[in-house]
Amino acid sequence: MDLKAYYDARVAQFGPEQHLEQVGHTVNGAPIPRAHLDALLAQIASLLALGSQDSLLDLCCGNGVLTSALAPRVRLVCGADLSDCMISVAQSAHSAPNLRYFSMDARNAAHLQDSAEAPFDKVLLYGAWQHFDAQTGREVLNGLARITAPQARILLGFVPDLALKDSFLDTPARRAAHAAHVASGTDMMGTWWNRDTLRALSEELGFTCSFSDLPADLDAARYRFNALLCRP
Repeated sequence: MDLKAYYDARVAQFGPEQHLEQVGHTVNGAPIPRAHLDALLAQIASLLALGSQDSLLDLCCGNGVLTSALAPRVRLVCGADLSDCMISVAQSAHSAPNLRYFSMDARNAAHLQDSAEAPFDKVLLYGAWQHFDAQTGREVLNGLARITAPQARILLGFVPDLALKDSFLDTPARRAAHAAHVASGTDMMGTWWNRDTLRALSEELGFTCSFSDLPADLDAARYRFNALLCRP
């Protein structure tokens, strides 16, 4: 899939104020309730242990709907995304004094090594890891290893759980859509991750890895998880 074209198109597909729909934070096409969004943000802040002196990189930030909400918790934050259209929305709708957005492929994270904001204390990739297979994930983590501080935390949030795939394919419509994608050589979710595979990849690159469930009230808690990577 051409991810840049896909997410550029989502900006045009939805109205200028439909920010949750643009980035897919929906249930059955409707934006998730505010309480659920607040629960996600609280969990992100807790798992990353965000503090007022932290520098945060939100990689694959989309239109900045999460990025800007986290900005008041840290000293500075950078939001990067492959989609120029998403970044344009972020800059116009989700700005903050301590926040900078720019377009960048996640595989090029190492290019930030000499930026004024690096090294980063905390990194967030939320709802993005499904777009990476093992090789691409290795490239991304290799780059992050070069731009993060000692004891940095990296949160891979909203990861599709291979062990719970059947919990997602729980309606005839979803099973039919999935079958059509498989027939064309793709998966409608992208990459479903096995927790042991992700732990092994993380440890190979020098990170510890632990897992947590999503807040129980969220529909996606049935088939997604979070992975927290830490540098020694």
